[in-house]
Amino acid sequence: MEQDNKTTEQNSQEPATVGMFLKYTRQNQKKSVEAVAKALCIRKIYIKAIEESDFNELPPVPYGIGFIRSYADYLGLNAERIVQCYKEESMPKKNDTVAKPIVKKHTTLTMPNFKQILVGICLVLVLYLLVLAFGRDNVTTESEVSDNIAVEENYVEPEVENVVEEQVALVVEEDTVTVVEENYVEPEVENVVETNLNPVEQKNKIVVKFNGESWFEVKDDKQVYISGIYQKGFEYEVPDVPNLIFSVGRYFNVDVFINDELVKVAGPKKQTNIKLDDFLNH
Repeated sequence: MEQDNKTTEQNSQEPATVGMFLKYTRQNQKKSVEAVAKALCIRKIYIKAIEESDFNELPPVPYGIGFIRSYADYLGLNAERIVQCYKEESMPKKNDTVAKPIVKKHTTLTMPNFKQILVGICLVLVLYLLVLAFGRDNVTTESEVSDNIAVEENYVEPEVENVVEEQVALVVEEDTVTVVEENYVEPEVENVVETNLNPVEQKNKIVVKFNGESWFEVKDDKQVYISGIYQKGFEYEVPDVPNLIFSVGRYFNVDVFINDELVKVAGPKKQTNIKLDDFLNH
């Protein structure tokens, strides 16, 4: 009896979800949430969301799955098995569809009555008259087309020599006019050009260089310019447009150069939703 009570107590204490299992393992290893977040460079809210199975709080695929895999590796667990269980929990279960019986409709054959026969005869007559009328129209159109073809064959174009000579004369006159206009120079053109020349402001040159693996994103209110996980050696030149939002995962693996100067844009306290306008001169 005592052994049965112990087994029932152990079964009741076993974690029911992946998050509870990770939390149970962390507590057995006497590690705090802050220590895990600092070691994995993952925010505490994501660690708590994993342990509480709050799938809406986690970032979308593949970042959420990457956080869970890193957490399982850190605790010395089977990461692939943990990720597989997480996918099974997070995916919505499909409801079993009950097959509905197919009802076959039995058609009954009935004999047509007198009205239906009369309507059918009328329709046949109307169709016959339409076919006759359409055939007559085709005959008339074909005769008209043949007459037009005969007229076109008998038609002789007049001589075009005089017209060509007049067009050549007009072209020569237009060329002379354009030459005169090109030779004419207004005296005040140079001053106007000098007054309209304004110095062009130098655009901001923003280059992001990766010295390690990290997630990275640049967007504004209208579109996302770049988003994903990039490796060491990758470089990206950010477009010089206002209202850009800068986000990064591992800030220590990403260097931001503004006008060839290294600028500390992200840090341990601020890694996402950073306004680049605070560092630029628009």
